[in-house]
Amino acid sequence: MPKRRRNKKLKRSTPDKGNNSSGNSTSDSSLFTNNTVNRKSDQVSTMNQGYNQYTPIQSSTPNVAYPFTPVQQFQQYPHPFTSPPPPPTPQQLQNTCDIELMLKTLCCKVDNIEIKLNKLDSIEHRLNNFEQKFSNVDTEIITCKERISVLEHSAAFMSDIKDEHKSIKAKIQTLTKSFEVSKTTSNSVKERLAGVEAQNLSNNLLFFAIEEKIVNVEMETNGAQGNVDEGNIGEGKKNIQENCLDIILDFCEQTLKIENAKANLKLEKAYRLGKKKSEKVDLGQ
Repeated sequence: MPKRRRNKKLKRSTPDKGNNSSGNSTSDSSLFTNNTVNRKSDQVSTMNQGYNQYTPIQSSTPNVAYPFTPVQQFQQYPHPFTSPPPPPTPQQLQNTCDIELMLKTLCCKVDNIEIKLNKLDSIEHRLNNFEQKFSNVDTEIITCKERISVLEHSAAFMSDIKDEHKSIKAKIQTLTKSFEVSKTTSNSVKERLAGVEAQNLSNNLLFFAIEEKIVNVEMETNGAQGNVDEGNIGEGKKNIQENCLDIILDFCEQTLKIENAKANLKLEKAYRLGKKKSEKVDLGQ
């Protein structure tokens, strides 16, 4: 349709060859040229206005899908030298407003997405820090496990030593108890012995200034009968010690004047204290 209108306008503006004279040819050609230039400038201005009206808002954000590209826009509009397009209808204006609103909404969403992407970068940085910390924690946990295993072995060894210590302690306690019992028994025995000795010493009598008499007697090989202590046997002579019981009994009868001392007094033992005398009395002479 625009091409047909252009042809009609061109036919109307074209002068007739028969009516034009040679004198008016120059003026007519200049007029035609001026009209053509003015018409072209009007068409260019009209096209620019229509292009500005239908051109969508350009966003700084890349990778945004627009409903149509500039190439399509140039394809939709006629050549600058053609007639201007018809004015847009209200429906087209409404669609244009809707498209602009949608583009604004998309721009806002893209801005929000950029903000969120920036936040994602910070989150990624924090996650990297967390991963580094977690790796350090894993290393520390492995070290702690190794130390715990060493401590468990040490604890097992210490438990064995503790058991041995308990057994040794029980043995020591048993030995201590037996030692205490032995000590108590020994003390009781000592006390009993001391009591017996004291009792024996309480019944003992000491006689002083009694001369010692050792008799040398020549005896035959058959020996002598009686209570005789033999010692230092020679070739026919024997050293016979004194009888302490008889000496004490004689001392009681003769010196102390006790009648029938040998019959009335009962003596268990009689012995001398101290060293023996070297002097000897020969009773055989």
